[in-house]
Amino acid sequence: KRAFATGFKQDDTLPMIMLKELVLPTGVPDAVLIYQSQIQLDRVIPRRTFSTIHIQVIAHLYDVGRATTDELATSLVIPRQSLQIILQELAKANLLELRKDKVYSRSLKKVFAAQRIIAIEAKLQNWRKALLQATANFWFASHSYVLLPPLRCLNLIVKEAKKLGVGVLIFDGKKMRLAAKPKRRRLPVSYGSWLIHESALPRLVQGITL
Repeated sequence: KRAFATGFKQDDTLPMIMLKELVLPTGVPDAVLIYQSQIQLDRVIPRRTFSTIHIQVIAHLYDVGRATTDELATSLVIPRQSLQIILQELAKANLLELRKDKVYSRSLKKVFAAQRIIAIEAKLQNWRKALLQATANFWFASHSYVLLPPLRCLNLIVKEAKKLGVGVLIFDGKKMRLAAKPKRRRLPVSYGSWLIHESALPRLVQGITL
């Protein structure tokens, strides 16, 4: 708790919010930090909370760039009639463009407000389990860290973390230090990144940051 209270802000120019113990399909990370990009949030249309299938549709579309309605229905195994409703709702939110029977993604810079999504797994002793969980968090995160006390086997932990691309943060009860940098993955990594984004977007739009 003291470690999280110190904050993890890495760039004073970017607004950031912290979501704690967010329930995701791959687990419950201790903290997720979302750093806002330079997107003009005043142009983001207020939208309803989308269901998982809405987010899966938009994530798939941004992977492929464009598709016909039939191609999306086949790829995502969604009845065409249901898909049409979902696409109309996503189009109203300015997340995609509909042109006759074709669906197009928009520029990510106009719709995706997260520049970095950082996952943090904290453990007092079981660092191997922390590394496994941190690796799983790359499903949605651009950066993934473990947060540990100054354990005696720190050199081994750093060695194993680097193999996985996971960063290592050490908290001694007063100060935080970086023992290993994580690899960076390009956002959005998967529909998990969109799940995080949609959870954080209302607060970003309202200017509610940490």
